[in-house]
Amino acid sequence: AALERGELDLIFGSFPEPRIPGMTYEPLGEDVLTVFMCKRHPLARAPRVRLSQLAAVRWALPNASVTSRRTLQQQLQAHRLPAPEVALESSSTQVLIAAVARSDLVGYLPAGVLKGSGRIRELALRDIEPLCIKRSLGVISSPGAYLPPAAARLMQALRRGAARSAE
Repeated sequence: AALERGELDLIFGSFPEPRIPGMTYEPLGEDVLTVFMCKRHPLARAPRVRLSQLAAVRWALPNASVTSRRTLQQQLQAHRLPAPEVALESSSTQVLIAAVARSDLVGYLPAGVLKGSGRIRELALRDIEPLCIKRSLGVISSPGAYLPPAAARLMQALRRGAARSAE
């Protein structure tokens, strides 16, 4: 909404579904939403984890407005499972990751965020269908809008970073 009103120059992140009509989308990569827990968690050691088993866990999740949380809630609801029992809610991914690494809580964040957190060795990432959701990442902007020099430099840096990641 802020982008549509001209209050923001661009947004970097996952592309919303459905997409905002009239916006320009420049894909720069992909990521996968992933269920994770500490390596000592019983589900980390289980040979296979079913979606229904997640109904009994306590979650560390981002705020309700964040895409990953909304996606988790939608998937659980679509499979007639209860809403997640949220024991910790934070706008900081580092707080969520640290809490999961030191507790019996379960989280749901992009795998790229987890791998870049510096705590990946403490975590178990689980591929649990249908929660492994691939998302396009990139820049959303308003076509023809003025892009301030700082925003243009940011765009160039993001493109260079995406090109290096693809190599």
